[in-house]
Amino acid sequence: MVGIILNQDIGNKTEVYTFHDSTEAIKWVNDLEDSTENFLHALISEMPYPLTIVFESDYVEKVFRDTYYTYFSRKFVSLPRNCQRLAFFKGEYKYEDFLNADESSHYLMQKSILGTITIKPTRITGSNCSMGRCLLNPYRFEKLEKYYFRTTSFKVSVLGTEYMIEAFPSSGQDGEMMSCSETCLWEIMEYYGSRYGYYRTVLPSEIISSLDRIVKERVLPSQGLTYEEITNLLKEFGFEPKVYSREAYLETEFNHELTWEEMFHASEDKISKYRKLFHCYVESAVPTIAGIRGLRGEGHSVVCIGHGSVAYERNVDNLQYTERNGFKFLESYQFVDEYVFVDDNRPFYTLERFDEYNDENVAMEEDGIVSDSPTDSDNHRRKIVFFSAPLYKHVYMEAEGADLIFDGFLDLLEDYLPELFQWCNGRYVIKRVYLATSNNYKHYHIVTAKALDEKYYYSRSGYPKMIWVCELADYQRWRSRDKNCVIGQIVLDATASNAEKFNGILEVRFGRHIARSLKKAPLSDIFEQLQQEQDGWCDILPYYYNNLKKGG
Repeated sequence: MVGIILNQDIGNKTEVYTFHDSTEAIKWVNDLEDSTENFLHALISEMPYPLTIVFESDYVEKVFRDTYYTYFSRKFVSLPRNCQRLAFFKGEYKYEDFLNADESSHYLMQKSILGTITIKPTRITGSNCSMGRCLLNPYRFEKLEKYYFRTTSFKVSVLGTEYMIEAFPSSGQDGEMMSCSETCLWEIMEYYGSRYGYYRTVLPSEIISSLDRIVKERVLPSQGLTYEEITNLLKEFGFEPKVYSREAYLETEFNHELTWEEMFHASEDKISKYRKLFHCYVESAVPTIAGIRGLRGEGHSVVCIGHGSVAYERNVDNLQYTERNGFKFLESYQFVDEYVFVDDNRPFYTLERFDEYNDENVAMEEDGIVSDSPTDSDNHRRKIVFFSAPLYKHVYMEAEGADLIFDGFLDLLEDYLPELFQWCNGRYVIKRVYLATSNNYKHYHIVTAKALDEKYYYSRSGYPKMIWVCELADYQRWRSRDKNCVIGQIVLDATASNAEKFNGILEVRFGRHIARSLKKAPLSDIFEQLQQEQDGWCDILPYYYNNLKKGG
């Protein structure tokens, strides 16, 4: 059975279908426009069943309307201005169920909504150009239960009733006005503008008009963007982005200029510093635009929103470490192999290795047109050649500077480590660096503290809006999945500059030993405070999970 039209409203052109397996749903998809088959087949195969789809055949979508009036309506052969929209619900629902939903049934339907996807009209075939605004809740898919994401809430209306979807917004490029680069910018702004009051969402026409001010040639049809142009546009929209280049880090390692082929085949240990910085921003829940490139030189842009499962059982003897007074410090990125990307070539959240981005659509160029692709496996792999982190405007300290200060400070503490790490079960310590909001950080400490004076201490603590945190975890506890494994934390002022070095350190804590940096106090005062012990305070703190939320 292809699917059952349980009811239909001719005026609203809305139909409700129920499918019991992916075969039924794919047959129904094949009756839609040919251009939808590629991405919808992939999406339908990931859905749980039974599945109800609310299909609106004449849907007004503001993002496409914006591109329509800016570009498509001016062409000799114009496109329709309306879209189609599909809303997905896990379970079996009739048309009447949506209309008669009381408080309890609406609650159940809210728990069963998987997301929505818009289908744009297009004259380009064989691509994902027909995929419009897509909101899929990753926490409702069993496949993603071990992954860690950054999402936000979106309100949608289905048959007159409002539902909330937790998602990261995505879209396919349209192949003419929006390339992958502009699409990534739209996704970033859609996320930030929906989550934070001091940012705003932008429409494609605003991206194009802003781009028109910073480039010297025409911007339509889109030819894609360089990473300098991406960064400039992020600044136009209120960020202070920081760009990291694979070439710069590799040429520092090799101490001479490299060809692209040499950079492509560089060993993992040569890009470890580059990858560590990338991982810092992922752990900080900063959606990061990554430029990927294959051996042939084709470019593509994607957005990283999280990482995959953590390899708790990894053999640490094979990992790089820094030794200080007998303790071996392991960087946390070495326990994560894969990252979660939003890719406009694919309709679903994509999990890929950091330096082995396998692209089945490797021949998809930035203009959205598919050509023949080589069979050589190297031509189906891409490397991250740059990434741009859209930082809040008052974050002057970037990841590399923060990491260097943390390492330098740990070097100064080397003689004190046996005493400060008295709660460590072994010699391995995991070092994790991330950016956090001070409100979340204070809440984390207040909730986890046992002693009232410990809660009181953090409630009165003054921090800037954003802080860098170096978290030190006991490897043995962490490996056994004990959430209480943190034996040390160093807090750094994110508004400080690299030149201030250790003067930017706000707070240092190791178990019951805590030191607060006073504005005019020398660094030695921190060491003096660490000699004291706070009675009744927690010896070991829980891992900080407030940035990324686990799926499933």
